[in-house]
Amino acid sequence: MRYPLALHRVSAMALLGAVTLPACKADCPPGSSLRGDGLCHLDRGTSATGSGAPQAEPGGGADSGTGVGSGGNEDSGVGGTGEGTDGGMEDITWRALPATCTPSVQLGPDPVRRTSSLFIQDEVFAELIDIEVDIARGELWAAGQGGLVGIDVSDPLEPTYLAAVAPFDWFRRAYKMHLGPYPALYGTHRDQGLVAYDRTDPSRPVERTWVRTTNLSGMAHTDDRLYVAGHSGYLHTYDISDPLAPVLLATTSGLGNGWVPLIRGDHLYVADNSLGVVVFDRSNPDAPRHLGQVGTAGGAQDLALSDDGSTLYAAVGGAGVEAFSLEDPASPASISRIDLSYSAIAVSADGDTLWAATQQDIVAIDIRDPRAPVLLNTDETRQWAMSVDADGGRAYVADWGFASVYAADLDAAAPDLDPSTTEVHVDAAGGTATLWLTNLGNDDLALLGATSSAQGLTAAVSAETVAPGSRAWMRVQWAGGGATLDAEICLATNDPDEPQQRISVRSGGSAGQHLGLAAPDFALRGLDGQVHRLSEQIGHPVVLVYFATW
Repeated sequence: MRYPLALHRVSAMALLGAVTLPACKADCPPGSSLRGDGLCHLDRGTSATGSGAPQAEPGGGADSGTGVGSGGNEDSGVGGTGEGTDGGMEDITWRALPATCTPSVQLGPDPVRRTSSLFIQDEVFAELIDIEVDIARGELWAAGQGGLVGIDVSDPLEPTYLAAVAPFDWFRRAYKMHLGPYPALYGTHRDQGLVAYDRTDPSRPVERTWVRTTNLSGMAHTDDRLYVAGHSGYLHTYDISDPLAPVLLATTSGLGNGWVPLIRGDHLYVADNSLGVVVFDRSNPDAPRHLGQVGTAGGAQDLALSDDGSTLYAAVGGAGVEAFSLEDPASPASISRIDLSYSAIAVSADGDTLWAATQQDIVAIDIRDPRAPVLLNTDETRQWAMSVDADGGRAYVADWGFASVYAADLDAAAPDLDPSTTEVHVDAAGGTATLWLTNLGNDDLALLGATSSAQGLTAAVSAETVAPGSRAWMRVQWAGGGATLDAEICLATNDPDEPQQRISVRSGGSAGQHLGLAAPDFALRGLDGQVHRLSEQIGHPVVLVYFATW
């Protein structure tokens, strides 16, 4: 199950659009304009990612049909679930779809599929956030709540539980782990330091060395040197001539908030959440020298390298996956970026396939041409895809309570529908909501039909075909009535993974009814004692973050 506090299938801009600032000034931010309601609205064709915004269809009127859509260019009501409100949408020719929720075409093969999965929580309470596979020994290891978790993947189609251990009673938690020179297994904890385990018997790992320090994160090793990135701005170098007894050799400054290092010859790269990709010269492996950094499109959290060493890939959060040329290894150059709709937090390359974990999905990217990556397809994971390690033609995914195995077919072509939300809210008296339909596949997405479960509830789309990497609008209209609406729109497509997509539509009695409306002013006092008012942020996007722990 997904935790109730989580936002499911909501794009980054939908989060920003969920709170509309009151009394917006006439000098609206770029990409928006002041409208009759006194608020700044996104202009047509503008998106946060700069890609795939649906364009206005030529001509007027809608296609005739017997579906649930209503034609015309009017837009009666305020949209609040898509990217922005109704501003700038007056020129769209809304198209009705046939009244069916059964795909009318033969569905092709799914390019990305889960081949096996193990629910770890049947054995131990664990929430997996990092993962590495040892193909030669058939072992899969993960870190997170529950400490370090071992899984037997000698048969990848039948993974079985091995062991779970908490490094030196670190409240049964580890944040990052790394398979060092056999038989070493390393784990880090932000408050407790580094631990070395002996995994000679994978069912009973033995604690060997505990290096007490703080702010450690991801690790990488080559020969007898282990490099550990630090959240406090330092890169730590350890001598692992004895793999089970790391000895600190050097601490090098130059990081901001280091997450994961990657080694390529005499250079070491660190995914840094605040600086981008930070570069070190390790021609002296005992004392790496900071060379500089290159900015990334979003906060960098993980790195991967193409087999030929020519291209570096970075998971850059909401900006997706960014590719860098290493023609000059001391100065990576950004060459392309793939928008994944969700926050890319981990990447791993295996031959011609680059895998990315986005919490929501596991994503396969074709890198047969390493410097021209092409999105292949995605698969929504069972819980939260937090980390991925790929080897031997398979991707091993830390999916919170699951350890899952995936395979990709680079020669298959299929669309992949990704709605910006699966639940929209309308006013009980009647109104309109809009959402984006994004195609994250490598073939055209056909919108084949739509049905409604309630009289007076209709839907229409801005286009019947969505190209790979592009988006179309879907408009949901409710005529209003006395009863509270609790219904759904069923959308038929040629997506082989999920040919029927259901959009829940509700009215009244929910916090969602306020989406798209001006937010009331409020004040919050920060930990530093400073008071912040919402009205002081007019003209700037505001994101409110809620979380719970126990």
